[in-house]
Amino acid sequence: MEYCAHCRAIRPTRKSTRRRTVRQPDGTTKILIVDSYHCSRCQHFIGSIEREATPQPAAPASGAPNESASPAEERAAAPGEAPAAAAEEVDAATEAPVTQTT
Repeated sequence: MEYCAHCRAIRPTRKSTRRRTVRQPDGTTKILIVDSYHCSRCQHFIGSIEREATPQPAAPASGAPNESASPAEERAAAPGEAPAAAAEEVDAATEAPVTQTT
């Protein structure tokens, strides 16, 4: 839910995704994914986010999962996301004791 300047209210948004190819100054091309958000009520443009397309990792040839990998290694952190172990440490460190005031 985002603020729509046309409706002047908080509205649900509609997301559309497209791929865009950009030529770099050194002559290489880079593929970007552009997520555009529009108001679901009036279709007014809210905003967009551009991100680099990441290549998909190749599947193992045997088709069987890697049994030597630990569960923590199986769920890799997404870009910009803290690993699971680090997130638990941060949660524990940021917990504050609850105090009641009357």
